[in-house]
Amino acid sequence: MKACTHQVAIEMPLQKLVFIVLVPLLAASLACRTLLEPVAETMEGVNSALPFTSVTSTVIPLIFTSTNTPAVVLTPTFTTQLTSQSPHLTETNVPLAVQPSYEPLSTESQLQAFEELWKVINENYLYPDFNGLDWNAVHQEFRGRVEAGMSTSEFYQAMKEMVHRLGDDHSNYLDPIVASEQDAQYAGVYNYVGIGVMVSTLPEKDSAVILLVFPGSPAEQSGLKSRDIITSVDGEPIVDPQGGIRRELLRGPEGSTIQLEVKSPEGTPRQVSVTRRPIESQLPIPHQILKTPLGKDIGYIFIPTFNDENVDNQVEQALWELTTNIPLEGLIIDNRLNGGGASPVFLDTLSYFTNGPVGSLVKRNEEQSLEVTGKNIGGSQDLPLVVLIDQGSMSFGEVFAGVLKDLGRATLIGEPTLGNVEILAVYNFFEGSRLYISNMTFRPFNHPEENWEETGITPDVIAPSDWHLVTLEDDPAIQAALEYLDE
Repeated sequence: MKACTHQVAIEMPLQKLVFIVLVPLLAASLACRTLLEPVAETMEGVNSALPFTSVTSTVIPLIFTSTNTPAVVLTPTFTTQLTSQSPHLTETNVPLAVQPSYEPLSTESQLQAFEELWKVINENYLYPDFNGLDWNAVHQEFRGRVEAGMSTSEFYQAMKEMVHRLGDDHSNYLDPIVASEQDAQYAGVYNYVGIGVMVSTLPEKDSAVILLVFPGSPAEQSGLKSRDIITSVDGEPIVDPQGGIRRELLRGPEGSTIQLEVKSPEGTPRQVSVTRRPIESQLPIPHQILKTPLGKDIGYIFIPTFNDENVDNQVEQALWELTTNIPLEGLIIDNRLNGGGASPVFLDTLSYFTNGPVGSLVKRNEEQSLEVTGKNIGGSQDLPLVVLIDQGSMSFGEVFAGVLKDLGRATLIGEPTLGNVEILAVYNFFEGSRLYISNMTFRPFNHPEENWEETGITPDVIAPSDWHLVTLEDDPAIQAALEYLDE
């Protein structure tokens, strides 16, 4: 149970989660407080409140196969996903003109929601000792607080506090507003007003690094590029004291202009003026052909998240484009800063590079095998494969690399991961709130004795991975991968 060290933010609406199961529209969870800088601005068409029903959370069977289209489940459902940290949204996906509000909950409804939440945790939490917490005493305390009377917002805050009492870095509770925003993120609906970048926070530097710039966006037109560091917006620090993106600095109406202080890896700080405008785009997956020192053609694909249902299809398209004109002699998957996301996206992406059993999911008293059905895209099943990892590779991002190493399919290069591979079950409750609860862990197929949650994943080749300090051409991890593929 380790804490995350960074946040990913997309300025457009997406995370950023965050499954291999039949999933509701959300099927997403952000492993490491993934957010979107575009989301940091605005997104249209998000419901501010969810309808009330008398239906409680229900469980659907796990189907451990890889599919391209998650099933839509309209009733509350249970789904699973691997994640290193409970999902947090620090951006909003609602239009600036709309201020979402909670549907009022009577004390009776609050008690019903509380009892369902407490019971789900009691019956499904991965650790039966609740990390030393007296869960029955917690029930008595919080039921008494609800019975004493509280507002709807106070109730949701109390439920967040109750889940936080478990003391792990994974489980989390989302109120109906945040849960609704998260659904829109996973759908990959990038319809917002912003500048068009995806950033990752660098709390130790009080800054944020750009991971992606959206094609045709104001950011691209202003000359912003991947790996540029943003230190301030209109003279204000872009990172708050808790290490999160200050979304109020990034949002704004169409036509408004912001001044960014930016530093490129090879340059000095400069001022960049960017005018916000509507963004309608898919999350781009950067890819290109690189040359080894001996002249081999190597494909390079950067995968920053699995928290967008279009990512797996984007990776497939990238593979086709890379292999259409020339035969590749190897492939580099840059998985650094991939904080995870949704299991269907993770599994579909994994299926381009392997086939068959990949491991198992372990609950309190049962274990279920997990496998994928391989898809060969331009020779992707057989190409020599290197996966780049670092401490930013978490949740499904971490497991993606670990599985390919465990199966002997890929060589890992970079820095050790932190170990964040517990699995979150997702419960949607009748009034629209959502619980992410640790209820499984992942066990690798060939080395089931390994516990990645405790040890993390060690690369085969250690290479410095200060992603934000170097250009792609000078990146030590990429250079090490190219040299390895020359052997």
